[in-house]
This record gives sequence, structure tokens and C-alpha cells, in this order.
Amino acid sequence: MQPKNYTRVRRMDEVNFGREESVSRKDDEACFIAAFSQPLARLSVYSCHLALSDTGNNGESKLIAASFNDGVSKFMLKVFSKTSLVSQNAILGLPSAVTSFNISKGVSAVGVAAGAAIFIYKNMRAFFKYTLPELELNQIEKEAWIHSREDNFDFENLADVLTTLRYQPGIPLSQRSRIFLNLSSAEERAAYAKANHQKPLSRTSNIVAMSAMKKSVPDENGVSCLIVATEESEIQIMDCVAFTVLRRVELPSVPVFIQNSGLFDVDYKIFVICRDGVCYFFDRDSEPRILFTLSTHAAGFVKVGAHLFVACTDETMHIYDDAGRIKHIRRLRGRPLAICELDVKDKGITGVLVSTSESVIQIFRKTELVDELKTNENVVALTFGRYDREDSTLVTVTENGALEVFFVRRKATFEKKEVAKTSREVGLAIKMPKMEQAYLDQIEVEKKNTASMMSNFQYDLSRIRLMAGREMLSIHKKSLAPSTAIYGISMTVSVFGVGPVFKLKISVTNTKETIDLRQRFVLGLIFNRHIFTIERKVAVLPLLLPGKSTTVEVKVRNTSENGETGDVKVLITPREKTKPVISSIVAMPIAEPLSV
Repeated sequence: MQPKNYTRVRRMDEVNFGREESVSRKDDEACFIAAFSQPLARLSVYSCHLALSDTGNNGESKLIAASFNDGVSKFMLKVFSKTSLVSQNAILGLPSAVTSFNISKGVSAVGVAAGAAIFIYKNMRAFFKYTLPELELNQIEKEAWIHSREDNFDFENLADVLTTLRYQPGIPLSQRSRIFLNLSSAEERAAYAKANHQKPLSRTSNIVAMSAMKKSVPDENGVSCLIVATEESEIQIMDCVAFTVLRRVELPSVPVFIQNSGLFDVDYKIFVICRDGVCYFFDRDSEPRILFTLSTHAAGFVKVGAHLFVACTDETMHIYDDAGRIKHIRRLRGRPLAICELDVKDKGITGVLVSTSESVIQIFRKTELVDELKTNENVVALTFGRYDREDSTLVTVTENGALEVFFVRRKATFEKKEVAKTSREVGLAIKMPKMEQAYLDQIEVEKKNTASMMSNFQYDLSRIRLMAGREMLSIHKKSLAPSTAIYGISMTVSVFGVGPVFKLKISVTNTKETIDLRQRFVLGLIFNRHIFTIERKVAVLPLLLPGKSTTVEVKVRNTSENGETGDVKVLITPREKTKPVISSIVAMPIAEPLSV
């Protein structure tokens, strides 16, 4: 019999200045195991939009994802715990970065950068909004907008003045002027100017990247400070307690990726890769200087120990030391899509995870490729850290918005191994254990009673099938079996308000790729009439398009004088049937009394 081949993926991994090597590993020696997946998470994120944080400060870390949707509207901050979505809040701007930091000793918070503001969440509730200070305006631009307030003003003259300023070096324009010049027709420009020329003119910068650094104590519970990169080629280091700027550093180009080490009050190092493909370095006592220059654009940047890992768009991984000297160049399996640091603290293992366009996550340790993780789809965002109560967790998001979570195997060593040779290749005989007398007697009994044993096996198998069929029929008659797979309907329910009036926001999605024009669904609510009053108890849903969400809002009033509360059951049924397609039980919160 031919020996089985346990090789998972054929690899052409590393190129160390022209030398190719390959890595193979058996399935039972894989470094990661799949924990769970959520294909309907509908996340539109990159690695900078993911963070793992103990938001409740109870030892259970949650996944924070700032989804930018289509990049125009409906920006959501989603929080995942265990295997489900626990909350989602709207973000008042296009998110550019998410990071977790300690706002005080042992108290963690989450910062979401959107536009020119940083929204601070404590216990996943809005805590503080920090806005970047306004920048100095150009005097000519300011006077031009003031003259536009006059009657019978020709807005084409305003366009000529702003166009002249636009192409002069060193004169940045405000956001209003840039939007005004980007309009195509004169009518659109006139309408936009009339709607905004009475408002005060201001110029702010947008945040493009953000990171966190410990301030004075290198402990995981120590207070942090934020490192913020702006569109004006500036790095700001902020105090998370007073929300003041501790240091400003100007760079020749706009920053894209930030990595840091050390403590702000003692000594620190900050590495920044900018849009011009240059990596700049500065520390506590020095100004920015060029560390190294890339020949192509960077797709990701990670600092692990004394090495800097840069994933480039030419399908290579450049590895530098912290002095800027190149050490290795590794050939990747495809175009890099995301990169993050691997830190298994209980084993003392550090490395780098890189996802490529070949649906493969490559694992590097000490500049060497040690393993590969095959995924179903291309991974566009990943992060590694503590999730729930698991210390070593890899969270990935695919290009279709699906969420997948992997755990590090307990016996994983992250060492480079070759495929084990068979006994025929080694030339040694396989040592077989000795057979006991009881085992030999059992073999003889089975040989003599083969027909009766097979008959009993068939009888038991038929009996199990009959019992399973009866149970399925009983469940179907009681309408307990979910028919979501038949109709392809998913539903999420959110509760808003503090009472006594609440708002239920019900989102219904057609998960199938096809649509039946004759199919209509009815949404109904079942509740305790002694506690709640609902005006809209039944609603006919519109035609559900594939992949699109339909939202229904229902107001629920708590009329109980004793402060009682209860559950509200939400059902969706086809119009011509009575069996529910999907249902959800909503535990209504306790209503806070109105102060008169």
C-alpha cells in the first residue's frame, strides 16, 4: 500500500537572494485550527480598522471593527464577542484607523479616527471626542470667500482665484475650496457657494493613521499615549488623560504606516513609512531622518523585535534591522494584502503573518518561513491577540466581508519542518504491539458470527433512521424546524432608547442569490399587552433584493407602573403561510422613569 502524502500546500516560498526553499507540514502539525466563521458579518475593513480590546475590563476581549461600508455612508462600529455580533454604532465620518489603549491604569478604551476627529469609547459608550486644531488659512482665500457674500457676485471670479492658489506650491486650500473646485459645472459651483459662503471658513486636517504607545510604565495596564498621523504630513503624540499634544513632528511626505517601541517618558523610537516610499525614523532626542528607501510601494509594515518587516507590492518581503540595513528578501506566494504581528506570549514566540492574493497566509519567524495557512478566500484584514479568553487568536476578514477566527494549536512550535519520511525510506521495521489473548479470542468470535453481527448492525441502523425520521416529522409538525435555509432570510434586531419609549430597528436581508417576485413576507410582533403598547404590530415587507437590507422601525412603549419589563418576539412569515421563517426574542431593557 502506498504511503499517504500529508503535504498541505505545494510551496515555492522563500527567495534568499536567488535561493529557493520550500516548507511542508502535516495537517496534525498545523499551527492554527479553525475556531468559527461568520460568513454574513458584512465587514468592509482593512487591518487598520480592526482592534482587540477588553472593552468591559472584565478579562474578556472583544473584536472592534470600524466598517466603512461603501466608503460614502453608513459607517458602523461593530463589536463582536465570542461567536456573535453584540452591538453596532454609527460613526460620524469615514473611519481611517482603530486602536485600543489604556486611558488610565487598568482601564482600556477604544479610539476611532474619522476625518479630523478621534472618537473615544469607554465601555463601548461614547466618552470623548477630540478634534484636531484648525490650521492657518491663506489670507487671499479667506478674503475671496468674504467677497463672495456680496450681492450679484460672479462666482467664476472666485473659481479663478482659488484655481490660481491651488497650483501655487506651499499654499494649501481649505476643504470647502477643494470641494468647490472639484464641481464640474458653473451652476453647481454657484449653488454650492451660495449655500456655504455665509458659514465661517476653516481648514482642518484628516487623520490617516494612528497607533498607541505606553507612556511611562511598560506594563499592559499602564497608561498609553496616541500617535496620530495627519494628511498635512505631521505626526502628533497625544496625552490620553488630558488630550493635549505632547510633541509635533513634521515629515516630508504623508505618513501611511506607523510602528513604535519604548516609553514616551523614558525613551522611544518611531518608524514611519510615507507615501513616497521612504521610511523615516526619529526618537526622543532627534528629528526625522531617512532610514531606508523602497523601490516599490509598501502594502504593510510591522516591527518585531529588532527587525522591520515590509511587505511590498512586487510580491516580496523586505526585512531590515532597526538601523536601516537590509537583511533578507523573501519571495511571497502572491501580492500581499495584509500583515500583522504574531505574538504567542505563553510560548515566547514572535513572528509575522502575511496574507497574499493566492488565499494563503504565510507565517514568518526569525526571517524564515515556517508555515502556511490556506484560506477559502483572499484575506484583506487580519489581527492577532487576545479574543474572549483565548490569548493567541488570529482574526481574519475576507474580501467578501466574512469573519473567520483561528486559535493557535496548543502543540504548535512554529518551527520549520520537512515532511516525515516513511519507514520504507528510513529502512526500519514498524514496531507493532503484542496481541493479548482476549483480543485474539474476540477475533475468533467475530469470524464465526459474521452473519449475525451484520444482521444486528443493519437492524440497529434501520431503527436509528426510523427514530430520526419520526423526530424530524414531529419537529416539522410543531413548526420548530427553522426554514431559513429554504427562504434565505436573515434578521437582526437592535434596541434604542432608555425608556419608557424604545425603538426597535429590525434589519431583514435576503441571503440568496436569486429572487422570487411572487414571494412576500409579513413581519409581526408578539408581546405582553399588560406591559407594552406597540402601534405597528404587523408590517408587510417590500420585495427583498439579494444582498440588500430592508429596515423596519417600530416604537415600543412600556406602560407598566411598577417598572416591569418583558420580551418582544419578532416573527417573519410568508404572506400565504402561518409557519414562521425566522424569529427572534428581544429582551427589553428596564425603562428609566421620566423626571417631571
